[in-house]
Amino acid sequence: MNDTPRKPRYAALETQEPVSKRTLVSRVVLGVVAVALLAGMVVQFTPNLGGGLGGQQSNGKTVMTVNGLPITERDLERNRGGNQLFSLGLDGVIGEDLKNQLMSQTVLFKAAEADSRTVRLSGGDIDKAFKEWRAGNNLTKDSDYQNAIRGQGYTDASFRETFALQQKIQARVKEINESQKLSDAELKLFWDLNKTNYKNEERVTARQIVVNDQKTADEVQAKLKAGEDFIKLVREYSKDESTKAEDGAIASEKGKKTPVPVVQLALATNVATAAFALKNGGVTAPIAEGGKFYFVKVEKFSPAGQQTFDEAKAKLSEDAKQLKSNGAVEAWIKELEKNAKVEFTKDGLEQKLSYFNPPVAKVGTEEIRLNQLNRLVYLQNQQIQQFIQQGGAAQSAQLVEQFFKPQTLETLISGAVGVQAAKKLGQPFFGSEQDIVNQAKQWKTKDITVSDADVAKYYKDNVALYSTPASANINEATFTTIEAAKAFRSAFIASGGGDFTKSAAKQQGTVSELGALTPDSIAPEYKTVVFEVKALTKAGGFEVSDVIQKDKKFIILGATSFVEKKVKPLSEVFEDAKEKALASKRSTEGQNWVTAAVKTAKAENLYEGVRKQLEANAAATAKQKAADEAKRRAEDEKRKADEAAKNPPLEIKLIGATDAKVTLLEGTTTLQSTDAKSSRASLSKIPNGVYTLKVEATGFKPFTKEVRFPDEKTVEVKLEK
Repeated sequence: MNDTPRKPRYAALETQEPVSKRTLVSRVVLGVVAVALLAGMVVQFTPNLGGGLGGQQSNGKTVMTVNGLPITERDLERNRGGNQLFSLGLDGVIGEDLKNQLMSQTVLFKAAEADSRTVRLSGGDIDKAFKEWRAGNNLTKDSDYQNAIRGQGYTDASFRETFALQQKIQARVKEINESQKLSDAELKLFWDLNKTNYKNEERVTARQIVVNDQKTADEVQAKLKAGEDFIKLVREYSKDESTKAEDGAIASEKGKKTPVPVVQLALATNVATAAFALKNGGVTAPIAEGGKFYFVKVEKFSPAGQQTFDEAKAKLSEDAKQLKSNGAVEAWIKELEKNAKVEFTKDGLEQKLSYFNPPVAKVGTEEIRLNQLNRLVYLQNQQIQQFIQQGGAAQSAQLVEQFFKPQTLETLISGAVGVQAAKKLGQPFFGSEQDIVNQAKQWKTKDITVSDADVAKYYKDNVALYSTPASANINEATFTTIEAAKAFRSAFIASGGGDFTKSAAKQQGTVSELGALTPDSIAPEYKTVVFEVKALTKAGGFEVSDVIQKDKKFIILGATSFVEKKVKPLSEVFEDAKEKALASKRSTEGQNWVTAAVKTAKAENLYEGVRKQLEANAAATAKQKAADEAKRRAEDEKRKADEAAKNPPLEIKLIGATDAKVTLLEGTTTLQSTDAKSSRASLSKIPNGVYTLKVEATGFKPFTKEVRFPDEKTVEVKLEK
């Protein structure tokens, strides 16, 4: 591991949702729901998408245009299929929200497509990306590829066209990113606010010897104490193939024998703790870790320290540029949505399509619109998605309206207020809106300090951060009888230990090496025995338990390499606790600044009026759905009646009886019933379909038969006594 400082993390970056790898072709035509999704869009494919249009090649009717580009029925169906929530067909306000968000998402992607059409990409670049996409999704065979796109209603030509447009959107995002330039003032501000993130961590330059058992570890320890050369012992004893050939040099390149400085994360927990304790260099005692024993010779200890601006400049500039790019893409998306010109065609109006996106709040002159609220509530919150999918709209509506939406809207209002308050500070903040608020919080709290008492309180409240849990290496010997378990235990203790596995085998026991375990990772039934009561008996290098019964088996535990729980004193971790205490205090004060700004801001929550309109829209949708269903049923009944009037009658001929009751059933419903006289019956005005014919006559067994009418126009019924 090299000594490159860790990349600083920012709240705005952490909250971005990564591009889903669940969908493939769908991402070509689906709108995006967040900056990260659009900026990192990839072409993806899911065979099960496609919606109600099935595998038809037709795109259907054009239902609307966005900035002059058409959106077809097929476009909406693909978009609907890209998110399970859109396909649920829910009623009520949630159903209206999801219809609106489907339209909003479709509009956004089409607007991005319109804006990206002027991007110039060579045919060669697109073909290369297309081949890479097919190879990456196991669609190199033409038959597989054709089957995949046909399932989405594409021809090869139409899919390639859509793919090329999607590539242009990616290129447009890249173009926006690459056009961003940092001013000296922006870079200086970014450094001032984030310099504590650019540090050289503590590092050690070291060699190691790794052996497999306690006996060998004791032998190596004795030779080290006698003054034997560490490298000589590496060559003689070490079992670690990754470092032995390099004379135990940690992190060195293959074939080179000079160790490279590493941070604590490069070493296993117990090894790192022991090695980094040697501030003046030296050799550790044997360290038990993962069933092995380590000796580390620290040749040099390098303390942590703040980087200078020049040392951090390259990484600093990279991080700042990424933040500025995020902000530029976010602003682009907002402009796309704001300026999208949406027009519905006659067919779209007849289908009652709409783009309902009113403001749900105002902060000064800035509007927060319904699609922004719904985007966060439904599409970027996995908890809500799962809740709705499990409970449906009726069960979820109250929780969404009373909890999720109000909370999310307050967050949006707070963010908008924070951005406006940040702009008043006169500093060159940059990035996404959330980045700008975060930078303003940092700037407002840059002069805050913490006292020793603050640090002590933080340490006390967060002592778990500075604690190393107890651990032990555990072997589990399992026996089928209690007698065998007791016999093994007695013999093993009496012999002073030895080979745990071989000793257990003498009593037909099997041993599992469970490895290094802590109180949190060990099985609950073993925790008390090993770590709490410590009901163990010494047997050479092992400590063995009494017999433990588990699932009709009898267990003996053998524990080695005990490490007691260790809590670092405040004096040892003071600087780290001070840094964290300061960060916590600044975070609290920064949020207090935003909260105070919200109280004095000119902010209006308009959602109550929007909710009433959504309820009215939902009621109108339900009424229209009922009317459409009634119309469909009436049309279906008329069709059946017209059809039946043209059909010939169904003739029934009886054999074995002259009188009977004849019934024709559609499912469990009686369609017609008549009495057969003189061995004949006739049923007229029957629609096309599959029916059950039932014939009953006194003294005869009931007769039933499936009849496919009008393929069968005459049925002979032979009755049996």
